[in-house]
Amino acid sequence: MFGCTRMVVGATTWITPLTAGRIFGLGDVANDNRAALVARLYGSRDLVLGGAVVAATDAEAARSALALGVAVDLLDVVASVFGARRGVSKLGAWFVGGGAAVFAACGLVLLIRGEHAPVGPA
Repeated sequence: MFGCTRMVVGATTWITPLTAGRIFGLGDVANDNRAALVARLYGSRDLVLGGAVVAATDAEAARSALALGVAVDLLDVVASVFGARRGVSKLGAWFVGGGAAVFAACGLVLLIRGEHAPVGPA
């Protein structure tokens, strides 16, 4: 379920980069194609991280995928703090950083509980 949720967030961000860019506070996304690029980079990354969890065929692969996701999410939290301090939209920084913190916490809980067994076909 967690991997699928991450995939949905990533795919939605990749498919609708202008909407995501506005939510993330990336500036004038309607007139700046760089914002769409940044949103799609974020989306593709989350799509693949979620897919790695879903596609894991053994517990070790699932654990590794979750751990990589937690690392990326924690870096996103730090980047959001830096962004907020350097003039990025505070709301956008809180939205991105908060979302990353939630994903990191969920990933950590799954790792600590050992609930990282693959859900796909055995």
